[in-house]
Amino acid sequence: RYIIANEFILNRDFFAMAAAQTGLKPPKVLPYRFTYVVAWLAERVLKMAGRKDIMATTDAIFLSNVFREMDHGKARRELGWMPRPLSETVHDAVAWFRARAQQQT
Repeated sequence: RYIIANEFILNRDFFAMAAAQTGLKPPKVLPYRFTYVVAWLAERVLKMAGRKDIMATTDAIFLSNVFREMDHGKARRELGWMPRPLSETVHDAVAWFRARAQQQT
């Protein structure tokens, strides 16, 4: 089994990187514990209301923070896997979305 994961960065740093590519200000990122409590409360309220399509669940909040540093050394050694810098991927993603938006106008 191989871990195919690149560098780990915090959500706030990822959003700042994407915002820098667009020239926009990065969004405000709420503290982990606060968002977990809000998600926990929202799950209970929405469950009582019969809603099942909850976007911000405690599982989603937990998973956004649980997978931190991972060692992909085995994939590098045995598969020759060479991940590119995350900043390049973000740059390409922003360029793709810009091109797509221009096509739709």
